[in-house]
Amino acid sequence: MKRLTILILISIVIFSCKNGENKEGAVKSDSLSTQVKAANETEYTCPMHPQVIRKEPGNCPECGMALQIRS
Repeated sequence: MKRLTILILISIVIFSCKNGENKEGAVKSDSLSTQVKAANETEYTCPMHPQVIRKEPGNCPECGMALQIRS
């Protein structure tokens, strides 16, 4: 009887560990997809001319200042 109880407890522990790994892996992949989306949606704007919005870093066409990441 003791052996059966120990076997059941070990099985529960092993099963619980495997489920925890899967859940953590899913969270990591979700955060990675969020980071990729954020990188694709980055916009740059001029601090002096907020109407100037670009998808890539560079200089403002109106004043020549460096564009900054739009917040």
